[in-house]
Amino acid sequence: FIDSYDRGETPQAKVGIGGPVLRLRGVPFQCDIADVAAFLQEYGVTNQMCSLGRGPDGRMAGEAYVVFPSTDLAERALEQKQRHEIHGRWIELFRSSHEEKDQATAFPEASMPGMSMTGDAEKDKLVMQVKSIQRSGVNGREKWERFCDAMKTGNRDPIRHSAQSMQAFLEAYHSGENPEDLARRIGGTRVVRLRGVPFQCDILDVLEFLSDYGLDKTQVALGRGQDGRPTGEAFASFPSVEIAERALEEKQKQEIKGRYIELFRSSDEERNQSTMHAPAGVPNSGDRAKDELVARIKQIQRSRDDGKAKWEEYCTAMRTGNRDPARHTLESLQNFIDSYDRGETPQAKVGIGGPVLRLRGVPFQCDIADVAAFLQEYGVTNQMCSLGRGPDGRMAGEAYVVFPSTDLAERALEQKQRHEIHGRWIELFRSSHEEKDQATAFPEASMPGMSMTGDAEKDKLVMQVKSIQRSGVNGREKWERFCDAMKTGNRDPIRHSAQSMQAFLEAYHSGENPEDLARRIGGTRVVRLRGVPFQCDILDVLEFLSDYGLDKTQVALGRGQDGRPTGEAFASFPSVEIAERALEEKQKQEIKGRYIELFRSSDEERNQSTMHAPAGVPNSGDRAKDELVARIKQIQRSRDDGKAKWEEYCTAMRTGNRDPARHTLESLQNFIDSYDR
Repeated sequence: FIDSYDRGETPQAKVGIGGPVLRLRGVPFQCDIADVAAFLQEYGVTNQMCSLGRGPDGRMAGEAYVVFPSTDLAERALEQKQRHEIHGRWIELFRSSHEEKDQATAFPEASMPGMSMTGDAEKDKLVMQVKSIQRSGVNGREKWERFCDAMKTGNRDPIRHSAQSMQAFLEAYHSGENPEDLARRIGGTRVVRLRGVPFQCDILDVLEFLSDYGLDKTQVALGRGQDGRPTGEAFASFPSVEIAERALEEKQKQEIKGRYIELFRSSDEERNQSTMHAPAGVPNSGDRAKDELVARIKQIQRSRDDGKAKWEEYCTAMRTGNRDPARHTLESLQNFIDSYDRGETPQAKVGIGGPVLRLRGVPFQCDIADVAAFLQEYGVTNQMCSLGRGPDGRMAGEAYVVFPSTDLAERALEQKQRHEIHGRWIELFRSSHEEKDQATAFPEASMPGMSMTGDAEKDKLVMQVKSIQRSGVNGREKWERFCDAMKTGNRDPIRHSAQSMQAFLEAYHSGENPEDLARRIGGTRVVRLRGVPFQCDILDVLEFLSDYGLDKTQVALGRGQDGRPTGEAFASFPSVEIAERALEEKQKQEIKGRYIELFRSSDEERNQSTMHAPAGVPNSGDRAKDELVARIKQIQRSRDDGKAKWEEYCTAMRTGNRDPARHTLESLQNFIDSYDR
């Protein structure tokens, strides 16, 4: 379509673009693939060639997809079986594709409202088969419920059953085996789920409840919802099936803190699913073990009378200067927990975090040389110092120093406390390599108001330029003069290339004039156009630049993070000389009544500004297809004949839908090629 459209031709349908695949619409919900195969048996269709379409909620969509033995047979069926009936419902047939079939017949996972699929495609299929049996009638639903009750799982949601359990049920169901007999044959399990656990409880309370069964704290876990909050469930892995079964009988409806507890058989799979979410209020550090300890300590502080006081005493003894468990090391947290679980008063351990100190109160105008000078008597050099940064990338008034040894760090902790740097007295605290790395990293996506580049080296250059801009009038003025001389049309360092910023920084420190630097760097093949009307497409930009030998692969429209046009376009010219000529000749010329400004740009800026998927276009995972879909939507909106030509093409293609996203890449390209001609 796109190719035809771009050529100015009426796009022509091509048979077989999507392969020998048809879509059947109007299939009754009670049908299965055998009914579809029987409907098309005269064309050599078997059960294996048929699939049922599903909606976003995983339910049947009233559609089926069939891969025929050949395109000829598919085309014959398209003509001959149109509006014939399956179970009294007449069926419409449309051309489709393998791509559309795969999307429409996939088992949805996280997108299914009201349930979280397992992430395991094989288990998802078993879940859907069990749900299908439940929906098939009273007999199927009753058999599943009897099986769940006999298994003593305490729930009837297939997702919370193990794949093995569901597979066994399905085999028994189809063979006619009694659900209770199946449950006895499967037997018990080492894992037990406790329901009704008070939210203020922690692992120690559950261990105390199960103290007769030889468990330790590694065998108990608390269930958490997707929001990280306790679900009121706990899971215990017993030493043997026999001990688990004994606990199931003996502790049924016994109490924890006045709440009676129900016990059910469970599985490792259900335990892992129910305890996988990070605790609420605990930043995800990427270290599951640490996150669990942080959550434990927060729970201890909330639920134990002496918990908060003991943690505060420990922090004071550790001399870290903060009481947030997330800022302590894994070793420090484990040290506290081990002592607390033994009933001892937790003792501080020197050197847990390594020979690292944090300095608080460092003046914002300081650099690492000032910090190194403050601590030079301890063998500290510039390379051992780092400045802390806040979430916005600005200096946080802290510094981190890695000393040559723990002994020297401890000496400085005692001797330099409340000494001054530039008239501000400094507090010193024990820290760790982990805290230092987190606090001195250049923030990327988390920096409000800016989108960092994803390139750590470029991020550092951006921060250095911003530091020069903030350093005073002279620094800011030099950067602005450089940007103006470069004719980039913007002063945001992020939108400059790494090479450009590196050149500026070297010139700034050497005292070179910004204008001389710009002349030395010279021009670029890439030009940015600002002011492009939102309703324009690539053809409009190509027409505007028709004197410079460009084709549509050399032009791209800028898009914001929301996928909407930004009013910018980027053109990659055949040479720097041609780009410079366009920069002069087309400056403030018009596209559709809007005058256009042209600026030098770079491949890097072009890629950043055109990387986002177009708004309103589902992200298919195929960038080329998404761009064609966006192009056709733009053609329909902005061209007088665009919508009509697309609808004619869809009718000729006999796909039964006009959504470009449901067409194949080849079909879209066919339309565009004809349209452009």
